[in-house]
Amino acid sequence: MTALSEGQMAVFKGVIKGHTNRVIAQSLGVAEKTVKAHITAILKKRRCKSRCELIVAHYTGARS
Repeated sequence: MTALSEGQMAVFKGVIKGHTNRVIAQSLGVAEKTVKAHITAILKKRRCKSRCELIVAHYTGARS
């Protein structure tokens, strides 16, 4: 499994908490477009097709 960058990890934590892209962007002081790019990279690295799948995988340990 490829490790997440610092920015990706910050976005990942927001996604896991159920925050919207806008809320994550505001809390990190970045553009929503940056958050979307990080989410795309996270999904690819975690081999998930959606944000929902990412959250489920995180809590169940279904993907690594």
